[in-house]
Amino acid sequence: MLPKLLLIAFPVILLACSGNASSGNVSGSTTKNNSIEAQTTSFNEALSGKNGMFSYTLNGKPIVCKNFVQHATLFINEVSSNAATGIRIKVTCQSSTVFDFKINEPDKKLKSGSYMDGKTYEMYYADKVAFAITSNNGSRITGTFSGSFKADGGETVNITNGSFDLPFVKN
Repeated sequence: MLPKLLLIAFPVILLACSGNASSGNVSGSTTKNNSIEAQTTSFNEALSGKNGMFSYTLNGKPIVCKNFVQHATLFINEVSSNAATGIRIKVTCQSSTVFDFKINEPDKKLKSGSYMDGKTYEMYYADKVAFAITSNNGSRITGTFSGSFKADGGETVNITNGSFDLPFVKN
């Protein structure tokens, strides 16, 4: 007898729980804004840093760093624009690799650049680096870079196929 009773009661419980729960008067727009989809989207946007991407090839190995939710390999330290100091792009890729670029505002030419190897913590400075800003709309900046970076001891690393698509953020 008990198993048949459970079979009869179980569908009734499912039917009772399948409706939308709400408390008080909720307008249609408030319900939409409080939906799981809207909450997840705003939560994801807050964690993603507005979806930045920074990639390059080092010694033939392509490296792509992104700060999408749950797959963050990019930390945006600073992406800023100032008439007096120019544009600054400073990001940390993977766990400890840091790129730091300073660009003249009027002509968009690279003023200075550095690369810190995240494994050895060796600093390399822009030696012969081609740098181009392809888009800057005030909220995002995109561009490319490639060239050689030289350490104080004389060692050189070549970076090719560098590109970025970053939001303006100052942390």
